[in-house]
Amino acid sequence: MATAFASPHQFIPLEPSGALLCSALLLVPRRMQQDVPFILGVLLLSVLSQRLLYQQPFADAVLIALTFWLQGLVGFFLFRIFNLEHINFERMEVAFNYLALGCLLPSALLACIPAVVLNPEPLPLPLTWAYWFSQLSLAAVLFSSVILLMEIGKHQARCWPLVPLLAWLATGALTFAIFNQAWVLSYGVPPESFIFVPLYGIFTAYFSMRINAWILTSNGLLALYLLQRAQGSTSIELEIRNYLLLSLLIIAIHTLNLLITALLTERDRSLVRIRRSKRMYEALSAINQEMVGDNYSEAEVFEKVCRIVTHKIGVEQTSVAVCGFPPTAADEPQLVQMSQLYIYPTNQCLDTGDTLQLAPERLQQSAGFSRFEYATLCSPCQKNCQFNQVFAYPIYKHGRLYALLSVFDSTGFEFDEAVQALFERLAKNITFALSAIESRQQLNLINEVFEYGHESIVITDPSGQIIKVNPAFSRITGYSADEVIGQNPRILKSGRQDPHFYQALWHSLVEQGSWSGEFWNKKKSGQLYLQRGTISVVRNVQGEIEHLIAIMEDITEQRAAAENIRRLANFDMLTGLANRNSLMEQFYLLTEQAYQRDKQLVAMFIDLDDFKHVNDAMGHQFGDALLKAVALRFQRVLTAGEQLYRFSGDEFVLLAPYDSISSVDLAEAIIQTLSYPFEIGEQTVNIGCSIGIAISGTDGTSLDQLVGSADAAMYRAKASGRGTYAFFSAEMQTDAMEKFTLKRALAQALEQHEFELYYQPKVRIMDNEVMSAEALVRWQHPQRGQISPAYFIPLAEQSGQIVQIDLWVLETVIAQLGQWLAQGLAVKPVALNMSLPMFQRPQFIEELKYLLERYGVPSHLVELEITERVAMGDFNYTVSTLKALRALGVTIAIDDFGTGYSSMSYLFDFPISTLKIDRAFVTDIDQDSKKQGIVNAIISLANTMELTTVAEGIESEQEKQLLMLLGCDYYQGFHFSKPIPAADFAARYLAPATQRDQPSSAISKGVTA
Repeated sequence: MATAFASPHQFIPLEPSGALLCSALLLVPRRMQQDVPFILGVLLLSVLSQRLLYQQPFADAVLIALTFWLQGLVGFFLFRIFNLEHINFERMEVAFNYLALGCLLPSALLACIPAVVLNPEPLPLPLTWAYWFSQLSLAAVLFSSVILLMEIGKHQARCWPLVPLLAWLATGALTFAIFNQAWVLSYGVPPESFIFVPLYGIFTAYFSMRINAWILTSNGLLALYLLQRAQGSTSIELEIRNYLLLSLLIIAIHTLNLLITALLTERDRSLVRIRRSKRMYEALSAINQEMVGDNYSEAEVFEKVCRIVTHKIGVEQTSVAVCGFPPTAADEPQLVQMSQLYIYPTNQCLDTGDTLQLAPERLQQSAGFSRFEYATLCSPCQKNCQFNQVFAYPIYKHGRLYALLSVFDSTGFEFDEAVQALFERLAKNITFALSAIESRQQLNLINEVFEYGHESIVITDPSGQIIKVNPAFSRITGYSADEVIGQNPRILKSGRQDPHFYQALWHSLVEQGSWSGEFWNKKKSGQLYLQRGTISVVRNVQGEIEHLIAIMEDITEQRAAAENIRRLANFDMLTGLANRNSLMEQFYLLTEQAYQRDKQLVAMFIDLDDFKHVNDAMGHQFGDALLKAVALRFQRVLTAGEQLYRFSGDEFVLLAPYDSISSVDLAEAIIQTLSYPFEIGEQTVNIGCSIGIAISGTDGTSLDQLVGSADAAMYRAKASGRGTYAFFSAEMQTDAMEKFTLKRALAQALEQHEFELYYQPKVRIMDNEVMSAEALVRWQHPQRGQISPAYFIPLAEQSGQIVQIDLWVLETVIAQLGQWLAQGLAVKPVALNMSLPMFQRPQFIEELKYLLERYGVPSHLVELEITERVAMGDFNYTVSTLKALRALGVTIAIDDFGTGYSSMSYLFDFPISTLKIDRAFVTDIDQDSKKQGIVNAIISLANTMELTTVAEGIESEQEKQLLMLLGCDYYQGFHFSKPIPAADFAARYLAPATQRDQPSSAISKGVTA
């Protein structure tokens, strides 16, 4: 097109560079430093265009290009300076601002440069300036309009798509017809050309702004071309005037188009605002109805708000973000943690980060609903949802910022001031709704407390007349609400409180505004009940009493339960005696009483002799019945001032004032009262007791010291033969400390390998041949030397360490047997003792089986010795365990036979092989005919049941000979050999095995292991 103007009569060097530069800078706003290459490139292209296309001299080309380039740059800066908010050319103020500031004003200023410098003919300066002003402004209007309006599409055409094309062709044809050479030469700009003014006005009403810009630009350039071609023979002044007239016509038509488009757009926008406002107020009304209509929760309200705002108002997305806002202000924007996000429609936003950014000055606000500038949920999001409009509004709760209402849109929804005000009102309504929800919840909670609480609630007027009671009151008192409303609470008066009580109650209400405590009332049935609670006064703002509220609970059962708990805590349920707790509580009182009377207190520690054996043999129920009977007998001999307590199992403690004569008499009376048999059911049992006596001040000052001294004295009494009493002495305290020290050392003996096994041969009495051995444990203490088993075994049983010792003995014996077998010796069976705790271990059989398999020892080489006490512990368990041992191949012997509570019937049930006669019956048997009779009976019993007999503790040839005459099978004792270490036993009694040698079996009569 520019080439068409480049003719010998070229008069219109139309240049689009200024319009291109201004439009591009407006459409793509960036930092000016980034646009420098583009700006300089446009200038260079403009120079080339003037030089090559318009064939201008180089200096003229640079000046003209620079003028058009500066016109675009100055127009951009002026428009941005005075129009910073919008570049929407459908808005009237924006369009006219651009026309005036971006096109006309810079054109008027810069037209002075070529008008002064480029004036080849002596033309008047105003005419030259008008020429260049028309050139610059026309280029800016025509070309920038096309470029800028490429982005405009809101005012759409109101006709078929083919009509704009036909209109463009028609206006082009009309332009050719009007601007023919004859009319131009005759009239310059033909008057008929003004028909385009109403014609383009009609186009503006029906076509989009973009189409109008294309039609106007194309036909304007066509008119300029035709005018240029037709003016070759006229004067330069006439040509300039014609050009100025045509330019003004084009600019006027363009201005008219902008005006009509702006008016239509404003009309459409007003209609849209009206419809949108209607929708928004409908939405606001719907939200208000939802928030106050039903008992919705906070989450339900937020979900409904998001859904209604999205559907009714027409935004693309709505969310409510509940956040944990920091309690203190900061100087910089804060990242706030979201605790809950409600969003509609549900989409990928639920998977985004859980923080948003807030301006610091807004964090501490407690009111004000203007939107946040920097508080969008999209700030930390990487989903790229392309929302170009995001606004957030504050929601408050408890006077603090609580949540954000956010709206999102990318469809062109207009957030004008009216919309912003409505959303602020919506946020305010939501804040009010949250307060209403919380108030409603509190009221519901108060009502639930009133209706479903277990405490009785009574509300009266200032005169004391009942105006409301809750169901708990009716349940407790038996009165219905109708029966008591209008009555005075004195209908519940029990008569157990005197008038002074009620006077003090009313005085507390008047002076302090409340009363709390306990008192008795009477139910409708006449039954009395104890209640505890508070009575409060409710006053109005003037300080006058409006109501009295009494909240009471029935604690009758609690009081009874507390008394029962106190009794359980201080009295033994089995015997009815005071227990250890009561002893600790009363000791100081009794001590103080004795001190005031200048007397001492005596403590007697009473332990029943052999009660554990009776309990194990006869069962726990029998033992409990026996303890009750014992407690009754004790109480019969007690007098005033003597307090008996059940200390533990079969132990009792008696506290009484000390008197050297009466205290001894009391101890003897207690022993005497237990000397008579007890009839328990169909059983008759004899049981005694041993008593240790300690005196306060002398043997101890505290309860622990006194009872400990009495306990030590009790053990001295048992050691003296039982059924007697003993006073505490310093030697006993020393002995107790020694035992305590020894117990501690016993716990380390296994770890430090201080135990050692010795083996005592069991000899066939007929020919003195060693047939087996018994393993006996010895303790070699590093400081005390060798400690007797008779001393440390009872300590181990008391401390519970006997199981570890038995396990060590069992493994050591079996390991030794395995070692002898591996050495090729003719191994003889070895017997070892099992304690009751070891025997009653559920895993005992499995442990024994594992050790036999581990060391490769045949089971018949092991013999287990158990006492009658062990055997009678749990009869059914004992039978099953012994049978399992016999099935394993292990032989069983009853040790110390005849010294325990023997019931001959168990010999028929237990799969035993041997009876061991206790040394108590063997020692000096050659001089005691009674012992001879007992041993003879035991041997006869064993022969009848086909059991072997072993006599323990043979220390003389006379004892051995007599036992041989009585028919005893085997013996062991110092007469043949003391217990010796394993190496010595093997060297003396275990010969190397030959091919015919077989390991000796357990000693038995006709019974194979």
